[in-house]
Amino acid sequence: MKTRIKTLLACLVTLWPTLGLQQVEALTTAWWTVCTTRVQKTHVAHITIDNYFRLSHHRGENNEILPITIGLSYGLFNWNNVKSEIGVSYVAPTRYPVSFDTKVGIEEELLFPYSPGMSIGIFNVGTKTHGQYKTNQNIVDVCFSKSLPAAMLIGGTITVGGFGGNHAMGKNRLGAMVAYDREFCPAMDASDTEYNKWKFIADYATGKNTQGGGGFGVYYYFTPKIGLSTGPTWFNDQSIFGKWKWAIILQVDL
Repeated sequence: MKTRIKTLLACLVTLWPTLGLQQVEALTTAWWTVCTTRVQKTHVAHITIDNYFRLSHHRGENNEILPITIGLSYGLFNWNNVKSEIGVSYVAPTRYPVSFDTKVGIEEELLFPYSPGMSIGIFNVGTKTHGQYKTNQNIVDVCFSKSLPAAMLIGGTITVGGFGGNHAMGKNRLGAMVAYDREFCPAMDASDTEYNKWKFIADYATGKNTQGGGGFGVYYYFTPKIGLSTGPTWFNDQSIFGKWKWAIILQVDL
């Protein structure tokens, strides 16, 4: 046990110089990326706890674990079918752990027949704006989503988008994203609320920056408000986050 604790502390010390570059959004996301048009339900708070780590240790490897991200998002309003959310993230341990985000979106077919879902937002708005380890990535993203016909036997939703931000996000400041998700195994809780027990999701973002990379995961929902997900995540620039990680993410609606 002492050896494991020493290894963990050594990893954190190794990570410390690059912690200003961590991906820290609290807004509604896909898997690794923000490639989704979903917006948090109005007047509902949502907590996420993200943990990324390596399944094995190899001598000389850096960035074996990422700081734990605790995110809180809240659905602000629904005005003429346009929904909005705000969020704050706390990433520990880091020098400047707090960042903010906001997002607005509209669901499919509300503007005109067959219209896609759309969203625009800004995230990773950090508090360190000058000097070394600055965190003001200030990344703006735009996404479009469309549900696939169930007759195709695939179903689910596909989303495409783009993003751009400040130099604090890394080498490439612009990128494109794609994501796919599908829910299945319908169920009903004790209050007769319908929901799906399982969801599969996968995504990818281009560029050598804090967003570049992707992964896939499986969500299991214990209730409509509590879910746990797990799966692998990999990165385009290993100098930022190291090699691929395994993720375990807890989500709770309040």
